[in-house]
Amino acid sequence: MRFFYPCVLVSPVELTTGTTTSQHTIDRVVTFLQLLEKNPHRGPTKRVLTNHEVSSFQFDTAVRGSFYHGLLEPKRHPSVGDIITPHPGPPLDGHHSKIRANDTMSL
Repeated sequence: MRFFYPCVLVSPVELTTGTTTSQHTIDRVVTFLQLLEKNPHRGPTKRVLTNHEVSSFQFDTAVRGSFYHGLLEPKRHPSVGDIITPHPGPPLDGHHSKIRANDTMSL
């Protein structure tokens, strides 16, 4: 798992799985990250974000979280979805896994 800096305001998280990683484990991790408002994608991309891209993700997070005050001119990328190109593989979808509040410690 690789978080992009600053990890609090940047939503993408890169997940690199091994050949022995079970689909159940992947689903649980993806579900947990989605609970944290993160967008997991397959890695390794070895991608480093530029300052402009980081600003775009921060602005997007502020708008989605309804705490953008509107006083500063946004440094927005046309689409934050186009910034990260995931590694090929099946899509990461954690909606199949149910995580209970007391179950997160076992992750």
